[in-house]
Amino acid sequence: MSLSNTLLRDALRMCPNLIVIPSDHLFYQELSVKLKRFLELKIPIIEQYSIDEWFGDLNGLVKDEDTLEFITELRDEILKEFDLPITIAASESKWIAKLMTDKIKPYGAFVLERGEVDEMTRGYDVNDFPGVGRAISKKLDTHKIKTLGELREYPNILYAYGKTGRVLYHRIRGTDKERVIPYSQRRGIGISRNFKAILDRGEIYRRVVILARYLSYTITKLSLNPTTFYFKIRYEYGAKASQSITINRLFNENFLIALAKNMIHKLDNHINYKIHYIAISSSNFADSDNRKTFSILEYERDLKFAALNQKLIKIRDKYGVDAIRYGSEGGGYLINQQVKKIS
Repeated sequence: MSLSNTLLRDALRMCPNLIVIPSDHLFYQELSVKLKRFLELKIPIIEQYSIDEWFGDLNGLVKDEDTLEFITELRDEILKEFDLPITIAASESKWIAKLMTDKIKPYGAFVLERGEVDEMTRGYDVNDFPGVGRAISKKLDTHKIKTLGELREYPNILYAYGKTGRVLYHRIRGTDKERVIPYSQRRGIGISRNFKAILDRGEIYRRVVILARYLSYTITKLSLNPTTFYFKIRYEYGAKASQSITINRLFNENFLIALAKNMIHKLDNHINYKIHYIAISSSNFADSDNRKTFSILEYERDLKFAALNQKLIKIRDKYGVDAIRYGSEGGGYLINQQVKKIS
């Protein structure tokens, strides 16, 4: 039985004795950074697609006939170096390579030649292809199109979506010829939670504080200073709201929590609706290549809270992220009580 993409409450109902291990987002981020650095030593042109997915350009680096041997050795080397089982697929189209990677898990290595794309992927579900979203999926369903092979026979269905549809059609054919685009900088980092729909706004804001605290811990550990923040909520029955905001401030936990509460309050235009999803993410990091001028009015205060962050990190590293919580979270300690102990 596969529990992939299953809500935790549903998984526990199906498997009452299921052992649930808590996630460690900081560890995932740190491992992602280490793995990317390792991959860049092996494949100079790397594009990060997600926290645990990359595209790599082997053109001019590996002969076609040596590709399978190269990716197999790379897979095995990563397992030995990081104790991390991964899957690698290669194809002329990076989107076909991603599709095949999803199909040959776990711990697979596979090369799909261009001339074999149509035959190999003919029977795959259209919804398995990256980029086929809910709207296109519904449209295809009305035309009784279930597989990639069927969709390839009717390009006009996708062409009706303009440039987006034409791009998607060529990706599905494996004829997109899109380059691997390396990004030297981290694009963003975030956290989100799905939960049983809640009407009580006090409980919603309690969860917002917790999410902001966890995200702050990761941002501080990675020595990042984001200046753009994105917030999103989803209501029961499909309504949703989201907004991003750019503020040039020296990052600190106090600032993020206050901003998160304020933005969620601003987004919450349906106070009689239950909320079941909250997301907070950050991007546009200030560094030597992306210089920012911080607000003079807030800088001195932010400097003090940033220093406090470093003290909090030491305790949380030793005792866990929940070792120091806010009174508004319930069941924890007021932050000012803890500050006296670590000053």
